[in-house]
Amino acid sequence: MLRQIQKIIDEEISPSLRLHNGAIKLIDVDNDIVYITFLGGCQGCSAASLTLKAGIEARIKEKFPEIKEVIDLTRHGEGKNPYYK
Repeated sequence: MLRQIQKIIDEEISPSLRLHNGAIKLIDVDNDIVYITFLGGCQGCSAASLTLKAGIEARIKEKFPEIKEVIDLTRHGEGKNPYYK
């Protein structure tokens, strides 16, 4: 499942994030929970939680209904150039 979720991230989610100089990294899938971190312009962005729930999590759950949640492990306070402050 990890590879399939990575493919969705690479092909469907990342192109939109790159428009804001951002990215996400898939960390793990464990017990039907996906763990990610935001990078670049997404790290520290004030819209990251909305992007996570309404965009990333919604798309992953659409493709993989067994996924319970997508959890953001990002340390947003360490973001150096967030897209929205």
